[in-house]
Amino acid sequence: MMNMDMNEDHALWLFQMADRSASGTLEGEEFVLFYKALTQRDEVLGVFRAFSRDGKKLTLLEFVDFLQQEQLERENTQELAMELMARYEPSETARARHVLSVDGFLLYLRSPEGSIFNPAHGTLYQDMTQPLCHYFISSSHNTYLLEDQLRGQSSIE
Repeated sequence: MMNMDMNEDHALWLFQMADRSASGTLEGEEFVLFYKALTQRDEVLGVFRAFSRDGKKLTLLEFVDFLQQEQLERENTQELAMELMARYEPSETARARHVLSVDGFLLYLRSPEGSIFNPAHGTLYQDMTQPLCHYFISSSHNTYLLEDQLRGQSSIE
């Protein structure tokens, strides 16, 4: 599911940083620390910090701003923000204060409600009962790439 390409030395370094007991294994909080370091996405944290005054939490109004500006939510955004906070914020204290932590923000973004994909586009509306040769199939996807899809070079030839 994560499908990450990572330098083994960097992964080992993250593991050793998380292994505070120096036991060579990760227990409880050490595993959580390792997982967070391994899956940290600077661009997502940048978005979080852009809407958060203190960089540690989103207040209800800050989360409403995010929903309106980034997620393009337009109706009942304050009520929606409160529902999402109640659903995705893991900290009881934060939920009671109507704030969203970084963890809650990440849980929301990974949820179907926070997905970048429009759920309306998930419904199949075409007739897919015909033989395959009756459909036009575009096969040009990534044919311009010479190397790796994310970091490699491309060509128009």
